[in-house]
Amino acid sequence: MKKKNKINKQKEKSNTVEKIFFIPLFTRFKAFIIDSFLITIPILYIVIYLIIGSLQEFAKQRSFAWSLIIITHLIIIVLFWIRTSQTPGLKAYNLYLVNNTTNNKISPVQALFRYFCMAFTMLTFLLLFMPFFRKDKKTFYDILSRTSLIYQK
Repeated sequence: MKKKNKINKQKEKSNTVEKIFFIPLFTRFKAFIIDSFLITIPILYIVIYLIIGSLQEFAKQRSFAWSLIIITHLIIIVLFWIRTSQTPGLKAYNLYLVNNTTNNKISPVQALFRYFCMAFTMLTFLLLFMPFFRKDKKTFYDILSRTSLIYQK
């Protein structure tokens, strides 16, 4: 009888979904730095020197130039999240952005919402420190958009 109970408990454990490991903040930061250099910096360069023409013109047309940069960045990042669940920075560390409930790719609406929540978090600055006070290390935009970063081999 005891052996059967032990075998049944082992089967139950094997049928459960694998626990999602919480990604260390330093790993998330390194992925962000890679994305900055591979996505954001080229956008800045293209807008400043190829579209606007020079830094002097950029200073004169600041609002137009920054709107071009932000819109282009939004489109590229959201497309990465929707199509592959990874940006180049996330790919470098085998991280995937998934929906909390299904553990699948996020929807386009969810990706847009996450991007705007992320922008709001960076503008408020204080919300950037939220993961330091949470056990699961989730950011403000992860909580609101119901997304998670997971590690996958």
